[in-house]
Amino acid sequence: SYTIEQTNSEWKMIVELAKGTYDVIEGEAEMEIHENSIIFTGTGERLVIRER
Repeated sequence: SYTIEQTNSEWKMIVELAKGTYDVIEGEAEMEIHENSIIFTGTGERLVIRER
């Protein structure tokens, strides 16, 4: 799983060359697929995602 700690009010996480499906386990984020990358954008203190 991946974790990002918030440093300001909004953060971005980019998973490059993403294959498969990702579930948000903890936190709130918008997920956007861009070519071979998945970009998570959100607010909050913590994001945990898991690859299915």
